[in-house]
Amino acid sequence: LLLAHRELPDPGGRVHVEPVALAELRHARLRGGAADAAVLAQDHVLRHRERLDQAEVLVHSMVDFFLLLMLAGAGDELQGIKRGIMEMADAIVINKADGDNIARADIARMEYQKALHLFPTSLSGWEPRVTTCSARENKGIKELWKIIEEYQSYNKNNGCFFGKRTEQSLARMHYAIKEQLFTDFYKNKKIETKLKHIESKIANNTVSSYIAARELLEIYYHSMNNPD
Repeated sequence: LLLAHRELPDPGGRVHVEPVALAELRHARLRGGAADAAVLAQDHVLRHRERLDQAEVLVHSMVDFFLLLMLAGAGDELQGIKRGIMEMADAIVINKADGDNIARADIARMEYQKALHLFPTSLSGWEPRVTTCSARENKGIKELWKIIEEYQSYNKNNGCFFGKRTEQSLARMHYAIKEQLFTDFYKNKKIETKLKHIESKIANNTVSSYIAARELLEIYYHSMNNPD
């Protein structure tokens, strides 16, 4: 899987661009990714999210290549972007590098490249690239695709490509367990009966959050060992 923006056109091969919501990402992760034949028939799958927010770790755990798409001239390029997102990026592309925006895009490219040098090197040794493109004028797309291909070749040659996929599979397993336990806990009838009462005790400062959590967990464990 590759993560990219919907504006990235087909560079020659078959490419499926699939916008995806956070809930869909969770669902896809639990069922093992995109399972429909239409998606699996493609050479590449591009997962797109306009706003990552707290979902960046979830997205990163589902893809082979993490592409961060930015715009130049939209304020201070390095303000407001979370360090964690930039550290996960395998490449950054400044889009809309056309017309009067070409100079700003090039300045943004240099600023991001300098910023990336401040971050620790990835385990694979890959150094994230920063480039510019114009989806409107179809410029820089082939160069961007070449970066993706270089990344894939580099990581396959050093063994990190499939090692990362193994790590992602293990992470998905643990995530699936946590999701199922979370769902089972809050759907438990005895928890549903007690939850509001215990929440009110916390609100009235008659019990601490930790003691309340322990009490609820004890109720849950007891109900599991002594089902009605």
